[in-house]
Amino acid sequence: VNKTESEDLREKVNLIKGSQVSSNLMDRTEKIARDHFVNKGYLNTEVSIVQVEDTLLANSAILEIKIEKNEKVKIREIIFDGATVIPPQKLRRAMKETKQKTWYNVFKTSKYIRKNVDDDLDMVLGKYNEFGYRDARILGDSLVKNPEDGTVSLIVKVNEGKQYFFRDITWVGNTKYPSDFLTEKLKIEKGNVFNQTLLDNRLQLDPDAVNNWYLDKGYLFY
Repeated sequence: VNKTESEDLREKVNLIKGSQVSSNLMDRTEKIARDHFVNKGYLNTEVSIVQVEDTLLANSAILEIKIEKNEKVKIREIIFDGATVIPPQKLRRAMKETKQKTWYNVFKTSKYIRKNVDDDLDMVLGKYNEFGYRDARILGDSLVKNPEDGTVSLIVKVNEGKQYFFRDITWVGNTKYPSDFLTEKLKIEKGNVFNQTLLDNRLQLDPDAVNNWYLDKGYLFY
């Protein structure tokens, strides 16, 4: 490992000089070291700890942590188990960093990195929310190794829940503008598929969002 990786790992392992060397300490150190690189995509990381006698200090030992990261593992395919209402290819496109190997995907990495996967699964839930599935949940994910080429398949288990629609929209506390006016500016009608992103945009973010009608009249803390 390079100097930066070594410093990061030393901080994570947090071995204190003078601590008693035990099998539990060795196992914990090995696991932390391996997990550190697995989360960065080095799923085949090998860690070994060699205990060397410290000739300068009685009853003491020096621990040499040897790490072989090996190559990062690439994702051959991403499978959504339980996905029925949104096509898998649309869910994969919602994932910004985690991509499966394809002939046309030459500019995007297909390497498995845990943090990217976690962030991208949030994007998948966001896609479900856009289609009204506000109860959608990721139940878990797992990796299946493909021994013939060293890649992995990422299996994502999904619980889609039920689809929601906008029903009645009621405004409370509004005196500056009547409810019919605000509903017109909101541009969301009864019966539309519930879309949290759309609702947030129409209330706050779009150039003609509802909040602009208040801000333009000086209601900065409406």
